[in-house]
Amino acid sequence: MNPKISIITASYKHGRFIEQAILSVKNQTYSPIEHIVMDGGSTDDTMDILRRYEGTYCLRWRSQPDRGQSHAYNKAIEISTGEWINFLNSDDYLLDNESINRVVEYIRRHPGFSIFMGKIWTVNDGGCILQNNEAPFVHSVYTHDILLNEDAAVVHQATFYHRRVFERVGGYSERFRYHMDYEFHLRASKYFDVRAMELPVAALRGHPGAKHCKSDSHRYTEMFWARRSNGGKLVHKHNLYFLKGFIASHPWTKPLYDSLKRVSLLQRIATRMGWNRLGLGS
Repeated sequence: MNPKISIITASYKHGRFIEQAILSVKNQTYSPIEHIVMDGGSTDDTMDILRRYEGTYCLRWRSQPDRGQSHAYNKAIEISTGEWINFLNSDDYLLDNESINRVVEYIRRHPGFSIFMGKIWTVNDGGCILQNNEAPFVHSVYTHDILLNEDAAVVHQATFYHRRVFERVGGYSERFRYHMDYEFHLRASKYFDVRAMELPVAALRGHPGAKHCKSDSHRYTEMFWARRSNGGKLVHKHNLYFLKGFIASHPWTKPLYDSLKRVSLLQRIATRMGWNRLGLGS
């Protein structure tokens, strides 16, 4: 018997994208799948699109104000019924009609894991491919130490979690609005290793409103605290990189960073320590 797959979509004012996400789930040849859309109270044409597809496949949706993407995810997890859970945002989509079939077959061939992370394609606003197989995997299995200390990427659009992961770890932290998936993986990987799949699964869309396209102090702060709160060392080069990103992007501290960049002693220390990525080394 095929395991049931729950695909969770968080949505807010993505009417121009959500139909492609819906169709990419609706047209999957795999069964059984349930699609849960948690909308944050959109005022565009999102509701019209959701009503149009209601009853045409196993779609359940709600539209009401929420406390952000993490809250929407957690509400959907509570009402989901699938053995495996995937998070496909409303501006992303599954690559083709066989995506879930390939994932389930891969899971069957690799027993003993509770988290499987595939690959993504990045596409532009109009859906044209910018890069294939982004976030190439260096390791076939990602442990907590690798995720924490080797700057490993997390792509939730292509990740499938067994329900036991949420039963053991809990849900997403509402403290995080940008990197809730990375912080969740750091917590989950304390109990479950992550198996990397050599499979392209989903498309990640880049557009001006996409969270991953924004670069501000909040994103760097979240990455810094996600690492620190899950065992990351303050002086680790990756943690220092995110701390640098906060300092360099915050309007109050950017002048300080610009002045530190000109200190020759700090440049030499950064180079000696291999911290060129901090933007201080020569």
